[in-house]
Amino acid sequence: MTTIIATRADLDSLKGTPAYDQFLEFLRGTLTNRVNGQVYPDGYDSRLQPGDDGYLAPIFVGQSSPETAAKYGFTPEELTL
Repeated sequence: MTTIIATRADLDSLKGTPAYDQFLEFLRGTLTNRVNGQVYPDGYDSRLQPGDDGYLAPIFVGQSSPETAAKYGFTPEELTL
């Protein structure tokens, strides 16, 4: 049987089960997104590949993204281990 977790009440009804712990782990994983923080000059050719002259490698950085956790009534602080 598949359990659909659409609200905090749905999640709370699973307390003490592996599904509850798994969903909290999922929510923790949504707190940060990886985004490309590289600053590219105007007119940069995004088709350049590693090894090409002028290629700038992406610089991935974490960006806070608490929206999914907030949907379920959690703050990032509550989910931080």
